[in-house]
Amino acid sequence: MKFLLSIFAFFGLSFAASAQMNPTKWTYTAEKTKTKGEYKVVMQADLQDKWAIYTQFLESQDGPVATAIAFDKSVQLIGKAEEVSDHKSTGYDDVFAMNLTKYKKQVKFVQTIKGKKGAKVKGTITYMTCDDASCLPPRDVTFEVTLK
Repeated sequence: MKFLLSIFAFFGLSFAASAQMNPTKWTYTAEKTKTKGEYKVVMQADLQDKWAIYTQFLESQDGPVATAIAFDKSVQLIGKAEEVSDHKSTGYDDVFAMNLTKYKKQVKFVQTIKGKKGAKVKGTITYMTCDDASCLPPRDVTFEVTLK
């Protein structure tokens, strides 16, 4: 009986650990540009070794979940969010059977907005991370930055 309880406890702890695993740490900043009333909101993802996050611009929805950034309706966006990284890889992925762009180690998503000094900018990022063996379910993270 103790043996069965030990097995159930082990699997329960393993499941709980994987449910809480998050190989991505996010930080958020806002930078004033040279243009009056414009700011760059920088959403930086730092990833643990061997993990990757996907671009916003996948060729189809038949593969991994693309990163998506949604701002509150009160925010006026200028263009699309740029992706800035020294750790970008693009190519055919056998698992998803499609061409993919993904980032390892670190990527910055930079969105130019119009705003007023002191305003609070809020939003949500939806993203998915995978390593060479598995993918974690998509996550939603909320953020808030103050324009300075």
